[in-house]
Amino acid sequence: MMNDVQRILWDMQGPLNEEISKMNSHVPSPYRQASLDRLNKVADLIKEVWKVSEAVQAVVDAGKSVVESEADARRQQVTHWKNPTIDILEQAIKEVE
Repeated sequence: MMNDVQRILWDMQGPLNEEISKMNSHVPSPYRQASLDRLNKVADLIKEVWKVSEAVQAVVDAGKSVVESEADARRQQVTHWKNPTIDILEQAIKEVE
């Protein structure tokens, strides 16, 4: 699934590729070559940003996982603290052992 940055980059690629195609279809000239070089540089930057965006998304997903795990652990603690029945049962188990 694409993140917000990737959606924007995806939308940019169509018009960019059209411009590159137009520049390639014309007779070469220094002006066109300079423009084509800039457009290709933008295409390369889009690829780089896409890769960085994937890496950032992986870090965010890992962070979410850690936060969710921590939240689950805290919920279990709160449930345990609020439920005296658990304490009573644990005590009864200890007494039986």
